[in-house]
Amino acid sequence: MTMLKSFCFLLIIHVALPLFMGYAQDDQSGFISIDCGIPKGSKYTDTKTGINYVSDDGFVEGGISQEISSKYVAEVNDLHLKTLRSFPTNIRNCYTLQPKQGKNNRYLIRVWIMYGNYDSKGNTPQFDLYLGADLWNTVNIAEPSDQYYYEIIHLTSSNYIHICLVNTGHGDPFISAIELRLLDITMYLPQFLSLDVVERAVFTTDAIRYQDDKYDRIWYPQSFSTGLKRVQTTNTISSGPLQVPLKVMRTALTNVDSRDGGITHTWDATIASNYIAYIHFAEVEILKENEKREFNVYLNDNYWDGPISPSNIITTLKTASPLTGFSNYTIRMTRTSSSTLPPTMNAIEVYMPKDFKQQQTDDQDAAAIWSTKSSYGMKRNWQGDPCSPKQYVWNGLKCSYKDITTPRIISLDLSYNNLTGNVPKFLASLNFLAVLNLTGNKFTRPLPEELLAKSKNGLLLLRFTLKVYSKKN
Repeated sequence: MTMLKSFCFLLIIHVALPLFMGYAQDDQSGFISIDCGIPKGSKYTDTKTGINYVSDDGFVEGGISQEISSKYVAEVNDLHLKTLRSFPTNIRNCYTLQPKQGKNNRYLIRVWIMYGNYDSKGNTPQFDLYLGADLWNTVNIAEPSDQYYYEIIHLTSSNYIHICLVNTGHGDPFISAIELRLLDITMYLPQFLSLDVVERAVFTTDAIRYQDDKYDRIWYPQSFSTGLKRVQTTNTISSGPLQVPLKVMRTALTNVDSRDGGITHTWDATIASNYIAYIHFAEVEILKENEKREFNVYLNDNYWDGPISPSNIITTLKTASPLTGFSNYTIRMTRTSSSTLPPTMNAIEVYMPKDFKQQQTDDQDAAAIWSTKSSYGMKRNWQGDPCSPKQYVWNGLKCSYKDITTPRIISLDLSYNNLTGNVPKFLASLNFLAVLNLTGNKFTRPLPEELLAKSKNGLLLLRFTLKVYSKKN
């Protein structure tokens, strides 16, 4: 994306009624909440949020359950930060989630990290965090007491969501909790970009998340300087297409002195990175007949939009093109000459758009190989996506990357694994499979007819015990 010279590119979202939401989530039907490291099979409901957490059993293989040092327990308000799972072995270790709503949906994915000197070494590690086959972020922990979360809004192209920790030689990777939330598909366009959260700021006294936000977005209170104040209402304000919570929109920031002319908000940036911002406005005060609130919006001293006169119908400003090329951004709301009241601002969201380019394994192939793993209890460190990224392709698999959409499995070697029982029919659903090696196991004959037919038709090189069914010349 080219550097944004003029800041006039803007999308205004102004609606009278909330959009119909495709999924009701008040019952957490679109949630997966995992507390990593708690005992196998355990679960609990967080007393503060009402969120239901389960253990990470069944989502990951290997790793060691740990607890943070007792020195830091008293500093932690969130139960899901008191335990963790560390991974002293393997370069890559992955959690695999399969939300029941499946692919082509938009999800909020959040990973929690707290070191808490769990290993008594006092050496904070650094490691990479992957989402599917793509690098999401590098986890770099400053102090043992620090609490982090990494959050992204992601449109899935697969039924499988893989969250992987990769050892980069700077200490053992670990993870405290994973949270997945189903969003409405119409939220947070552009359609095919993932959005890494930079900030989600409000002017309430306390942080806001579930149940006030049914999607469990976390809205943190923003500090503000003297000369500014928060104003509140109990009136109803529309939530808009982004379904901004009512509790967020009922509080706004404005000037103490009505004669003052402006509010500013700044965030630090990386020059080479892109940013997308959403600003939410609504009127929270009852204006008298002779009062008027009207203001213009500027970004880095360049006119952005206006004049804006907030009402009880939410107005959302969104940058239509990603911002880039600056080390920080300052948004300023300035009253117009005809306005009798200063500007207001209710909330701001800032994201870094990410274009995850690496495709995951075709879902049909992935389902077949995951079924193979579960059916035979394969212990081969088969974790994450079977084919992507290439350097972590599963042991015994060969994949083709020629398909323009997704990698396909073309060779599967299950030889000498002491496997028993029937050869499963679902292996025949690997449509691109050209080589299947089953020698050295104790399978029960006959072989599935689908596999034999492929072999006889010259479509599959099938090795089974001492006999070889080869392709036709």
